Amino acid sequence: MAERAIALVAQIEQAVAEFNGALAGLSEEQWGILRPNEARSVGVVARHVAKGIPFEMACFREIAAGHKPTILTIANNTAMNAADTEEWASCTKDETLALLHEYAAAAVAEVRQWDDRQLSRAGKYYEGGAEDRTVDQWIERTLIGHIHGHLQCIRAALAST
Repeated sequence: MAERAIALVAQIEQAVAEFNGALAGLSEEQWGILRPNEARSVGVVARHVAKGIPFEMACFREIAAGHKPTILTIANNTAMNAADTEEWASCTKDETLALLHEYAAAAVAEVRQWDDRQLSRAGKYYEGGAEDRTVDQWIERTLIGHIHGHLQCIRAALAST
């Protein structure tokens, strides 16, 4: 396994463990708390983070293989998030954390297989202002950053109650 892949795997595992640890002990009441300034509950945001892993990995896989993935527009992303918010309104903590574990394990297994050449390939899959990035940059900034960013927001929502 490439050294860069080893480092990325460790970062993914750490981010998921921290996210899981913060959510595992939440009560049903805490799971349903709405985040400030939006209509998504802690549970919906947690499910959003879990779903993001295979979605992002599919994009990273395309870039790693030297392909150009379909660009996700801001409008499509907004619509997808709105539909997910409605669909996941009653998602349970156990189901969500099981999906998080499953999706993270699959991502880690795949990243372990990538070599430095694949991790160095650059591309873009989101129109939201991001320039072409290498696969390892996408993993660090988007996959891992997505987990950390939403964890901070969840902690803020819980602290505001």
